[in-house]
Amino acid sequence: MPDNNKTEEFLKKLAPCIERGEPEACVDEAAQIAEEMGIGAEELLNISGERGLDGKHDYAYVLALAAANNLEGEVKSFAYTNAGSAAKFLGKMIDCEDYYKKAIELDTRNVSAINNYAVMLEELNQNEDAEENYKKAIEINPKDELVHNNYAALLAKLNRKEEARKHIEKALEINPKNAQTHYNYAISLKELEKKNEAELHYKKAIEINPKYGDAYNNYAMLLEELNRIDEAEEHYKKAIEINPKDELAHNNYANLLLELNRKDEAEKHYKKAIEINPKFGVAHYNYAHLLRGNAHFYDAEKEIREALQIVPKNPYALGRLGDILVDEGYLKDAIKEYKTALENSSLMIPSSLSNIHNNLGCAYTQLKQYTKAETEFQKARTLDPMNIRAIRNIRILGKVEALPEISKIQIYLSIVIISLLIVSFYLFWIYRFSEIIYVAHSIILIVLLIFILLYNQLAKVKIGTIEFEKSIEGTMETKSQPISKVLEFERS
Repeated sequence: MPDNNKTEEFLKKLAPCIERGEPEACVDEAAQIAEEMGIGAEELLNISGERGLDGKHDYAYVLALAAANNLEGEVKSFAYTNAGSAAKFLGKMIDCEDYYKKAIELDTRNVSAINNYAVMLEELNQNEDAEENYKKAIEINPKDELVHNNYAALLAKLNRKEEARKHIEKALEINPKNAQTHYNYAISLKELEKKNEAELHYKKAIEINPKYGDAYNNYAMLLEELNRIDEAEEHYKKAIEINPKDELAHNNYANLLLELNRKDEAEKHYKKAIEINPKFGVAHYNYAHLLRGNAHFYDAEKEIREALQIVPKNPYALGRLGDILVDEGYLKDAIKEYKTALENSSLMIPSSLSNIHNNLGCAYTQLKQYTKAETEFQKARTLDPMNIRAIRNIRILGKVEALPEISKIQIYLSIVIISLLIVSFYLFWIYRFSEIIYVAHSIILIVLLIFILLYNQLAKVKIGTIEFEKSIEGTMETKSQPISKVLEFERS
């Protein structure tokens, strides 16, 4: 391996080409500079691995390909593994797949290439192929903790929680001092409702790596669930101190502050999360919740529509938009949004789905469409038997009598009374009946007519004093990456 000064000089000479942003065009130049400086292909591979580990993926990509041109067999396979990993970080997914395949073709026992290829397949939602590659990597090297970790990630995503836990335990058995594995195990235990055990492993992860911001963030979420609010706040602050640009920690800390009614502080952190990542839909959703609570409906609607631009047809955001439109009095528009939310609700949890049905029912009551309202309240109760608001709304609705439109009998009586008024006027005019009798007769008939025609409205005024209860959907928390996936860079 070249000495540090020689390496720095080499990288300095290559830098102008790299800075032009066309890494493929730099491969031949890198090989030429290396040859002039007496740097061999295996030394280039070493530098490539170091650059990849340092996050300099453009250098890692170029140097790996330059090295591969002059290597053979297993070592050439390592070079293509590095090229594939760097290509992934550079967003070159087609090249990434090609280089991983070349690496595996050259060395069918290259565990790093197989693992990284599995990670890529998983990200493309080709889960069956990803699982096959994880299994193959473990078969080749049962002691590779990284592969066990990554396979556990896939299993957790597929809701195979017990299998995920076993692979994380295996990774811990292989290396009990890996902070990432303790962090992953804590997440797995939390998913299995083993909160006390999860806490121990979050603590262990932080003990091993005191700068592990993701562990602080997720541990803070667990502490919230355990109602240890002061500790949770301290851990959110620590996560933000370690990484001030962690939008997840800012969002979650804002949620906690909102629960504590420290709205100004919460708003500051929601805004910071959105500033860091304007495409962070959850932060827009949660900020809309805060704004709605402050009756800033215009701004709340703006934020929720931003969320829907990022994640179109998200049922939670559509439901929140419906709530805001109801607040503003746009009932028909609100009903439309609620219905769209329900059409896209296949992945919603039952309690949230129940809330949307309940709120849709409330919107119908404001339009006096009580039959439709009852249907929605019943659906809400079926989905969540503990939805007290829906249960109460069903009871309230039972007090409301269905109000028909003006009936045929009312119309008939109205015609008769109007006819009698006309006849009465005619008789008075022709035969000059007593003026007092005529006036009294007319007043009685007019009062009867008004009562018959306004009967429905009088009943509605009475019913209007009954208030139906809307459900309240809270904020969304965001975990740091549940199971971290590390791409291995190879050195010869």
